[in-house]
Amino acid sequence: MRLILVGFLVIFLGFILVIAGSLTSAPSAGVGGVVLIGPIPIFFGEGPSSYAGDFVVLGIVLTIIAVVFFLLNVFLLRSFRRSM
Repeated sequence: MRLILVGFLVIFLGFILVIAGSLTSAPSAGVGGVVLIGPIPIFFGEGPSSYAGDFVVLGIVLTIIAVVFFLLNVFLLRSFRRSM
């Protein structure tokens, strides 16, 4: 029960920090992100200090990790079926 309360408090503290950061940030801040649909990364970014390069690297790394886990799953499933 205590862990649930601690979880809610951490989430609430995170909301407070995000709100405080958005109120005190400079108006020329950039926005960027990456969305993974399957193993295909979609990048977006806007602003003078866009983090597009960082998110491209992050997307490539996440894509490689997703493909490795997929292939690992396929190989383990095949070896499991052979052993039965």
